[in-house]
Amino acid sequence: MIENLLVDPDAIWDALATVHHKLTLKSPAEVENALDAICSELEDHESARRIKAAVGARTFRVHDPVREARQQVEQFAAELVDTLTSDHFNELRLKASAAVAKTTSEAKRREFFDGKEILDRFFKRFVHATGMSKEIFVYETAKHAGERSSVSTFVTALFAAIGIDDQMQQVHVIASAS
Repeated sequence: MIENLLVDPDAIWDALATVHHKLTLKSPAEVENALDAICSELEDHESARRIKAAVGARTFRVHDPVREARQQVEQFAAELVDTLTSDHFNELRLKASAAVAKTTSEAKRREFFDGKEILDRFFKRFVHATGMSKEIFVYETAKHAGERSSVSTFVTALFAAIGIDDQMQQVHVIASAS
């Protein structure tokens, strides 16, 4: 998730420069501690998110002959019950817990946990009372995060992977010409 690029204590601290006097957090280190606490709260959420992704979506659509629709529904339901067993869910829970534990032990929670949820909780808990809007908070954080070379490298590689690196170079040329 692109929001994970914004879950950076220094970028957040810099983004909040105009409201530092209204914050309960007084340094980038305190922002980092707050983000880590939020990530700890989200471990169950992260396991659930991984289980949901592993299960995926299942859809049913009646096909011809329509007169056999009820049998089609029964067959679909039976296949779901056969596939999504208690053992299957137990296995998914173990894998999700292991993935979350690995992410935690590698200190990669800010990179791989739900960035939207982390930012949302951080905003509600620490920024909302300052009067800064969420849109400004996200915009300012993105602006400051974008100054980091790691973010620039990531975005450039992402654009190249989806085939728009030449177009982005043209945009940069046009922007610097104006």
